[in-house]
Amino acid sequence: MSQSASAKLSFTIVVIEIAGGEVLERCLNRLQQFDLACVVVLREKNSQLQTQFNTVLFDVLDKPVPLRRKRGVALATGDLVILIEDTTIPDATLLEGLAIAFKEDECLAASGPITIGQNLSGRYQALACTEYGRYHSTMLFGKDQQQRIYVDRLPGNFICYRRNVLNLLLEEHEEGLVEGVVNHQLLSRGANMVMVQKLSTTYCGQDTWGARFSTRFHHGWIYAGSVTEGKGIGVRIIQSLKSLLLPLVLSLRTIRSMSGMREINRPVYVALWICVLELFWSMGEFVGSLFGKPETMEHWR
Repeated sequence: MSQSASAKLSFTIVVIEIAGGEVLERCLNRLQQFDLACVVVLREKNSQLQTQFNTVLFDVLDKPVPLRRKRGVALATGDLVILIEDTTIPDATLLEGLAIAFKEDECLAASGPITIGQNLSGRYQALACTEYGRYHSTMLFGKDQQQRIYVDRLPGNFICYRRNVLNLLLEEHEEGLVEGVVNHQLLSRGANMVMVQKLSTTYCGQDTWGARFSTRFHHGWIYAGSVTEGKGIGVRIIQSLKSLLLPLVLSLRTIRSMSGMREINRPVYVALWICVLELFWSMGEFVGSLFGKPETMEHWR
């Protein structure tokens, strides 16, 4: 697909409520500048927000994030669907970045580097580092001036897909859109995924639910349970033993990614929070490795 052809693609942006309230309002205010079709999937009805943003299609679904993503994709139109969580705000170069990302037919999914908001307190900067530190521009691009690189994973807070392909995949997934699963399927079928400099975003919303210790524990549990699903007890035991090293391994990896971030205000304090959050995630992985996924994904909200 040529650059000129990609510019003719039509888009829908789907916003998933995570923090809600002022965080969601700020995200929607920013998105207004792009003049895109917009769908918002709320956990509960918000009449004030619906009145304020009367050109936006609002839907209500009090279900885990993967199912709300799936609902948003079902309501979207156009060639591309852009999934963004309300804690995240795209840079002004969004439309230019989409044209760069999807200039080839083989590219089916894209995202961009993530900057962490300076406004966030230490605990929430730490949460952002644990979730998205590997996607910071210093980790992805360094001093390299490439506009676009091929990757094998994308951040869940902001992903763009070709909608027709994504709809076909989601027919197979009753649990909804789990990005790791869907992206693995795309790669296994020969598709390309890219990270583009001009699809940069800023994670700047305070996610009080995501920063809870119980939430970190359950997310680790969900992740490990998914990885070991269908595996024998021997594999599960080995995986659980490996998870005993995770607090150290994950903390060091995340702190390493943090070291290049100029936006971190109090690095020592943030590093301590990283260690605590990664400890609870690792505990969840230990349980998930042994016993499989929890019965529900209600903590993923």
